[in-house]
Amino acid sequence: MWERKYEIDSLCYPVLLAWKYREKNPGAPILDEEFHSALQSIVEVFSREQNHAGSPYWFVRRGCPPQDTLSHGGRGAPVAHTGMTWSGFRPSDDACTYGYLIPSNLFASVTLGRIGAFARELGQPSVVNFWMPDGTKDTCVDTRGFRERMTASLDEIFKGRAGMDIAPCALESKLFGVGVESFTVVSSEYSLGYAQSREIMACLDAGHYHPTEVVSAKITAVLAFIDRILLHVSRPVRWDSDHVVALDDELQRIMDEVVWNGYTDRVAVGLDFFDASINRVACWAIGMRNARKALLSAFLAPWKALREAEADGDDTRRLALYEERRTLPLGAVWNYYCETRGVPPDGAWLPKVTDYEKSVLSLR
Repeated sequence: MWERKYEIDSLCYPVLLAWKYREKNPGAPILDEEFHSALQSIVEVFSREQNHAGSPYWFVRRGCPPQDTLSHGGRGAPVAHTGMTWSGFRPSDDACTYGYLIPSNLFASVTLGRIGAFARELGQPSVVNFWMPDGTKDTCVDTRGFRERMTASLDEIFKGRAGMDIAPCALESKLFGVGVESFTVVSSEYSLGYAQSREIMACLDAGHYHPTEVVSAKITAVLAFIDRILLHVSRPVRWDSDHVVALDDELQRIMDEVVWNGYTDRVAVGLDFFDASINRVACWAIGMRNARKALLSAFLAPWKALREAEADGDDTRRLALYEERRTLPLGAVWNYYCETRGVPPDGAWLPKVTDYEKSVLSLR
């Protein structure tokens, strides 16, 4: 029997079954396109429900006990954004009083690690990122105690974790947030120190630093001591607001730093945008296309000539080359690249998204 009661465990158990089956039957041909599509759907749902306010999911059952339906018009009790993924119901089929079911989030964490391992076998590399916005609203006294407990907790999470070699984990820092204005446990210094000492990836989030700081200035500094990093690329507006990624100077500088310093094999890039005021498919398309445009621009730029001018101490030539780079015909090369990949060029993709919104999304 099937019903629309959403619970995290329902998405975790199929992955557990596949994982156990592969353990007993190494090389079994289950990693096909259909399986890959299923894994993508699971990750998409987990990601979408990190911001339940922007989710289309609801569940109402009338004439039943309170625990058999969701409150607030089928949306469940309002929740803040914490980084965890929301669940409407428990494995017992009872409605969650609060949307973040901790045991199920732990199950989801392990499941994402296994999905990452499967994804690598399918030729789709992935990183499992951890972010905990823990801290205090006002001045904290026992800051050492908070961080010792966090260290012990993280050590338990990463201990004996399967698939770390093919689906590496990263730890992300946080600057501040609602409820943690005065003290944040996993600060930039803490996350970098933990990542280096435990030999995991460090995640640099474009929105998790002071407004005068930029991630592009930190990449080579961190990679001088840590083997690999994850870049959490978003567009902060005044704070960590995760607007749709724009092709602005900072995005271009991030990609320049990665490409020009030869770090493409040591950096993973993840995009993030929670803007529910516009079409969600368009959010993804705009952000992804802009990130790829910036990456393409970094490869097309005369970076070898720029380095030569810098090494020769010719700062005038370096500045001239850098400014002339801004007007190179990126758009024409980008559209040609899209056509060679069977992807709509600029100006042609948005009508397809609009049609999909009318014919599919509006009917859900």
